[in-house]
Amino acid sequence: MASIINVVNRRRKIAKIRSLICGLIWPRYLKNVVTPSFNTPKMTSEEITNKLRSEEFSLKMGMKCAIKAYDTNQLAANSPMEDARAEASSTFTNDIFFGVFDGHGGRSCAQVLAKRLLKYISATLLPNEELRKYATAMHDENVQLLRTFNDRYGFLQDLKTLYDQKFKEYVNNLMDQSDLQNLSVRRAMEIAFEHMDNDISEEAADDKTSGQRCLMVGMTGSVACVVHVNGLHLHVASVGDCQAILGGQTKSSGEWYTKQLTNEHNCENLEEVERIIASHPRNERHTVIKNGRLLGTLIPLRAFGDVRYKWTKEQLEKLAVPVFGGSVIPPDLYTPPYLTASPDVTYHKLTESDKFVVIATDGLWDVLSPQQVVQLVGDHMDGRSSALWYKLHKIKELFQTPTTIAKPRTEAVPVDKNSATHLIRASLGGSDDDRVGRLLSFPQEHVRLIRDDITVTVIFFDNDFVKANNEK
Repeated sequence: MASIINVVNRRRKIAKIRSLICGLIWPRYLKNVVTPSFNTPKMTSEEITNKLRSEEFSLKMGMKCAIKAYDTNQLAANSPMEDARAEASSTFTNDIFFGVFDGHGGRSCAQVLAKRLLKYISATLLPNEELRKYATAMHDENVQLLRTFNDRYGFLQDLKTLYDQKFKEYVNNLMDQSDLQNLSVRRAMEIAFEHMDNDISEEAADDKTSGQRCLMVGMTGSVACVVHVNGLHLHVASVGDCQAILGGQTKSSGEWYTKQLTNEHNCENLEEVERIIASHPRNERHTVIKNGRLLGTLIPLRAFGDVRYKWTKEQLEKLAVPVFGGSVIPPDLYTPPYLTASPDVTYHKLTESDKFVVIATDGLWDVLSPQQVVQLVGDHMDGRSSALWYKLHKIKELFQTPTTIAKPRTEAVPVDKNSATHLIRASLGGSDDDRVGRLLSFPQEHVRLIRDDITVTVIFFDNDFVKANNEK
């Protein structure tokens, strides 16, 4: 019950701040204080649309598989943006991957994961024969393990050289150890996540790059959610508070249903809190989790990077304090590691009723519930816009009387063809251009008061492929 109360209080606070800024509530005592700072310029509908669409991407797969197409988009709040994303297919197998990554403390760790993690997973999933074939040819730059779809940046040369070498070592390690071959998808994803995080830590501890970039990657952190599809088999591996949901439609009534594919790793998850407390001595039970955070400072309870929660105090004093100062050592750091990147992995076999999966960073889920997201995408597929004019939050009943809750507007045609853009627009206010414009034009130095970075990928299933393969 206490956890639920904390969630409600946190969301009430977020909603009230957004209400204040958007003019829904404007107490008299605030007018003289905040009006000058929050006087945002009015954006036209065209300006709003151009900004929302600037990072969108869509692709029809054009191959025989369970995935017909996907839409993805991002909207920054931080400058620079701390979210990242990746989509790719294996050139050796039928594996297809989608990932979203939400960085904290900076963007370095999330960007590195977007470029590296899918390769680690793909290599771990290779059958033994294909693994050896790839290892023999990987020195050839023309031989690529993955075909990426939306890769917009690369590494500096010293990082690329280091990362390529570390990946070769990982592939050789896979071949040398028989217990790492021909694994289940679940175990392969667990090993790839854990080894990726271990490499980030090792690289940070032995950083020889100019500007100590590897140490910076390790000191920042990121949560992650990766979707893997092969045939009718869907696996989702998650660390932290990104979420994945499946949207489907019942045959009998045509109603949309939602299936949660991830669990959030934060203090709202009682099992996760109990796991961490049980992993440390009893005399730390009051210090491991404080004020809803790990060691009183970190919100996600699983994450990549964040070596300050994984290294010993002696390691931090030797490697991090000279660069970042003594504040990098968290309070009550007695028995590290306190943080892991070992993922929860869920499995779902696709059926004809399953229509799409949505993966997104918490910037979306802070505002829209899974049920609302599924309804929005489902109506969008049918050519209808159910942007409900969400004025406050997914628990809007706490803040609005029934007479002020706007009714769904499903008669309109969607403004955006890209369903990820449609979701982002809905999270900002949907059809209410005035509200959306205010949220988009808010001053950069204050924008994190009202919204977070948002990354959304919507993966649509090929119903004909799913039906045919279920009948076999």
